[in-house]
Amino acid sequence: MASPHVAGITALVGQAHPDWTPAQIKAAVMSTADAATVRDGVVRLAGTGLVDAAAAVATMVLLTTPEGTNSISYGELNSTFGSMFADRTLTLENHSDAPIVYSLQAAIEGDAAGATMNVFPAFVLVEPGATTDVSVHFELPSAAVMDLPRETDSSYGDLFTISGTVTARPVFPGSTDPVLHTTFLAVPRVETLLATAGGDGVIELQNNGYLSADADIYAWQSLSPRVDDTAPVTFDLRAVGLQQLGGEALGGEADDASLIWAVNLYDGWSNPGSVEVDVIIDVDGDGIPDLDVFSADAGLVLAGVPEGVPATFVYDLRTDEFVGDVFLTAAPMNSSTMLIPTLASWLGTDEFTYQVFVYDLETEAEEASDLATWNVGAPPATTGDYLTLEPGDVVQVPQQGSDGVLGWMVVTFDDHSGAPEADLIPRNWVDH
Repeated sequence: MASPHVAGITALVGQAHPDWTPAQIKAAVMSTADAATVRDGVVRLAGTGLVDAAAAVATMVLLTTPEGTNSISYGELNSTFGSMFADRTLTLENHSDAPIVYSLQAAIEGDAAGATMNVFPAFVLVEPGATTDVSVHFELPSAAVMDLPRETDSSYGDLFTISGTVTARPVFPGSTDPVLHTTFLAVPRVETLLATAGGDGVIELQNNGYLSADADIYAWQSLSPRVDDTAPVTFDLRAVGLQQLGGEALGGEADDASLIWAVNLYDGWSNPGSVEVDVIIDVDGDGIPDLDVFSADAGLVLAGVPEGVPATFVYDLRTDEFVGDVFLTAAPMNSSTMLIPTLASWLGTDEFTYQVFVYDLETEAEEASDLATWNVGAPPATTGDYLTLEPGDVVQVPQQGSDGVLGWMVVTFDDHSGAPEADLIPRNWVDH
């Protein structure tokens, strides 16, 4: 029922202030909402708070932002070591006939993780018919940055955020001017810095960062060109790799095999549930798809209601039936790489051809990889090495590959989103 209530209040504000723009009407509703109702300061759950019809109609002062959101988003803040800091502009608009003095303060709700928030200046005079800008400053010191949760901690729908409220209060006692609020949210992310190289039959891994870094090695089998160099595109497929482990790795039998596809995009997603990835498999070489190993929003597939947590399913296109069990897809929030697991026995064959399709659920755009083949009984490359490197470590990992692979893909979820999350090492760099 929130939408009709808010729509009715915006109509009342528009009637009281017919010369205000839609953006100003929106600001009146948001600025006067009851911020105390923001549950634990989580903006994603309650926005700026519970709307107040009387206050929204009465206010002559608005809080606005340059983007028109009227709330403050710091977005994703990345650092490999040093402190994080960012500033956003907040504007006070005085539509009354009298000057107003406000004091402003920012307060973090919930886990601050060592962050601080300040508003500069803390006191402002807003003349009648004028606007005044303040700067809302976010800062996280380097020691706190190093203690942030790692990227894989957000792999199943959780996301670490720092959020709270900016409050503007009239200074003079007895003032009937409204107390105004807006909310802020930041997504701080600490990153690793893993470098790779190849030569003389080995992959060389080097941790150039300040945190331990994980290296997960796949056979690299496909590379796609960029769709658009000018703007991020969530469906922009970059590379596909495949890893083979023993059946026990996914809870299968010892004589089975675990297959995990690594799908890397040029640009990341906010939530991996917004992207569907299909691994279309041809088991008999006739060019007709037989199976679809796909990752999609688990709630959307199982109950028709999206929940933001991706899972991997196997669907038999010949019988229109699901096969095997459901695995959660390893795909962190604000990332660009997902790991899609299945058991080889569910495919019903050891040798198959596959092609990967990436589908953006919002824009309905789609992109496809090249065709690739795999033989479970005779894998075309060594895969499956998983190493953790401490800062400064240099490790050489022997690898062998045939014409069935382009080389190796090294996935490091904590590296910067995009191409750095999946380093590509051509086979001819290794096989000297």
